[in-house]
Amino acid sequence: MIKAQQLATAKSANKGRLIKLTPQLATLIEFRLQQTWSPEEVVGAELVGVLSFKTIHSWIYRGFLAVTKKVLRWKGKKPST
Repeated sequence: MIKAQQLATAKSANKGRLIKLTPQLATLIEFRLQQTWSPEEVVGAELVGVLSFKTIHSWIYRGFLAVTKKVLRWKGKKPST
């Protein structure tokens, strides 16, 4: 019984889509964001058809990239209405 539980736990850990983030891609995105590019500009200029700008935003908020929300133009703040 214990072996079956371990097998089930191991299989459940591998669920979900594989991430497209590679070290080279992370370096490129982080470099451009440090140069004050927006995620939209990075995708439009260099990653057309590879990624969505929403993916880059998600990676920033989830900590997958070595940058913080402070590199974004809105700095993680919502615009005032």
